[in-house]
Amino acid sequence: MSKLEIAQEINFEGRVSRSIKIYEKLNLEVGQEYKFFHEVESWGDQYSEFRVENYNEIEYFFTCKNAKGHKVDYDNEEECKVLDCEGMENESEVLIHKDFQKFVIKYVSSDEDFKEMGYYEVELDVAK
Repeated sequence: MSKLEIAQEINFEGRVSRSIKIYEKLNLEVGQEYKFFHEVESWGDQYSEFRVENYNEIEYFFTCKNAKGHKVDYDNEEECKVLDCEGMENESEVLIHKDFQKFVIKYVSSDEDFKEMGYYEVELDVAK
């Protein structure tokens, strides 16, 4: 079993979010397809307490309602061993595979919002 195989076992549909911190501003536009950074990305469900652990200056907070993915089963020892997630239940992780879920950008906050809030908010819709 691999992370890719686990991510293909869809067992979740609901609200997800993902935070990233990077060095350069992304060129995001409403209507544009969301480009995955990895083949499988780790998102959090509505109960996630994940925090970005780097010191890059530009933070993005992505959200999507009704996303489909694989909610990590923290009671499954084999799954947790593969994902190296023992003891991380508070992350409430949902794996989303780029070939199984597509998103379209619905909203991107402005540079003024970034100055006020300290991050860019990006709302995504499930692509049809």
